[in-house]
Amino acid sequence: LKEYVNSKYGTQVYHPLIKFKADYHYYCYEGMFDAKRCPHYYFSPYSVNFRDINNHIISEVACSNERYKLQHSDNSFYQPNYYSLSKMIEFISNHLEDCEDLLELYCGCGSFTIPLATKFNRIFASDNNRDNINNLKLNLEMNKVSNVSFARISDDELSQAMGGRVFNRLRNIEINLFKFSHILVDPPRMGLHKDLIERLVQFKNIIYVSCNPNTFLRDLNYLEDYKVKSLAVFDQFSNTEHLELIGILSR
Repeated sequence: LKEYVNSKYGTQVYHPLIKFKADYHYYCYEGMFDAKRCPHYYFSPYSVNFRDINNHIISEVACSNERYKLQHSDNSFYQPNYYSLSKMIEFISNHLEDCEDLLELYCGCGSFTIPLATKFNRIFASDNNRDNINNLKLNLEMNKVSNVSFARISDDELSQAMGGRVFNRLRNIEINLFKFSHILVDPPRMGLHKDLIERLVQFKNIIYVSCNPNTFLRDLNYLEDYKVKSLAVFDQFSNTEHLELIGILSR
């Protein structure tokens, strides 16, 4: 990956491997945990969690001087590594320029939506998973974020909506009234499908979060008019072969 990016875009865009060795130390905020009084608290090497009576998990994320609470569940998507998530958010934030509105695909429960809400005028977030959208709605309320609109819609459907097709789930959202300066995509391991990539070219700035270097490189080849301005690699799951990438693309 490093050789490919360096040969195509230059060494200045590749950030050295950002590795956070958890060492399986448990992290907690001082005075927050009393095992006898609060038996539903539990710890992982990745975050501080609280499981409520509905089996939802609430994790705390610290980024810069802010702290966010994110609810998720077993059937929703969440960036689980406390250490790398804050650095991923910081990396994206440090590479934002000329921000207006943000279009976010595969938003999950709002791992990026919530922290980035202060960086943009408005955000439209989408995901096809019902649990993700239900958790996102609660997280927006819990963190008092008011400039985010959202819909449960797949990437393929959103691509069609951008092409003019009318969807009932978007009846209260005027996508064409947004001024999208950036689009953030965080697809599953299969990467982006070809039709969606063809829609992406209308955006000047793409923030591509990937959990699969192979499909990331494949999609970069399709996005040949874009330059990778910066790239970072995160060791999201220590002692495994899995890596998380973030590419800042612009044309």
